[in-house]
Amino acid sequence: MKLSAYFAALAIAASSVAFAQEKTLVIAGTGGASQDAARKAWYEPFSKEMGVRVVEDEYDQKLSQIRAQIEANNVKWDVATVPILVLYAGCAEGMFEKVEWNKLLNPADFGEPLSPCGVPVVNSSGVLVYDADRIKDGPKTWADFWNVAKWPGKRGLWYGPQETLEVALMADGVLPAKVMEVLAGPGGVDRAFAKLDELKPNIQWWKSGSESLQLLGSGETVMSYAWNGRVAAANQADKKHLRMVWDAGHVNGSSHLVILKGAPHKQTAIDFIKYAASAPAQARYAEAIPYGPPNTRALDLVPATLRDQLPTAHLETAQPQNTQAYADFWTEHEGELSERFARWVSK
Repeated sequence: MKLSAYFAALAIAASSVAFAQEKTLVIAGTGGASQDAARKAWYEPFSKEMGVRVVEDEYDQKLSQIRAQIEANNVKWDVATVPILVLYAGCAEGMFEKVEWNKLLNPADFGEPLSPCGVPVVNSSGVLVYDADRIKDGPKTWADFWNVAKWPGKRGLWYGPQETLEVALMADGVLPAKVMEVLAGPGGVDRAFAKLDELKPNIQWWKSGSESLQLLGSGETVMSYAWNGRVAAANQADKKHLRMVWDAGHVNGSSHLVILKGAPHKQTAIDFIKYAASAPAQARYAEAIPYGPPNTRALDLVPATLRDQLPTAHLETAQPQNTQAYADFWTEHEGELSERFARWVSK
């Protein structure tokens, strides 16, 4: 074989290997109903349309699992779904590939400039929920949630300071839009813990979205803080009549798709995120599980009967997580408040 032909063959073989590698994408999601929706709305259509083999994994949305892969120089995931604090912290640590998303996507569709480290694809809320089959005249405020004299029984709350302290302040009369200002201000944290003290004997802690609904379904809790998509999915799939009290105030934020630093299939990951952030894909996700689409153009594609179930229809009563103030406070204080919270629960 002539050298020129030999090297040409090598080039073809190398390009074929590279092409094959690029046709695989490993995505770490959140599991449960959310990942089921992502599979239906994003993974499977993208795989079919683009000829990409999508491999799924699940994780607990902790930066430590991402950091461990990168520090070991053994990056297995290309894309991960992350909450807002992990986006900020991971971006600051250099854990994510930086992409010019403001050029690849239209920032106006999302109502704000996009971070180079990730793109918002899911808008969700933690909201006050009760079973309308068990309680006819249900709670209307977080102060009602604290009223165990009128509504006896256990209350379900997320096991952790984040979200829980915010709910406590709303129960103490703080307007949702002012919660972070109060929490970060003098005496704000103490005020939240003092409010939790009042309810502590009647709290049933939950550690996963599915557990929050299991406790409601079994009657172990009579009302709960829960994530809206899980609630809507239970109403639809299990014919439940769980009522979400949006006007009480809700903790609202977005999940983002990020590309891990050193991801094996970076270009395919970019293509996937562009696909998942598109209006049609965002609308499909909202139909699969009623979390709001950050891409506002998707709302026109969502059935009118569904829009009122989405957090995006109730932002006027939201305590927003997608703010710099929120990120700054929790990035600085999450560790110490997690320790304080654990000590408080164990007393």
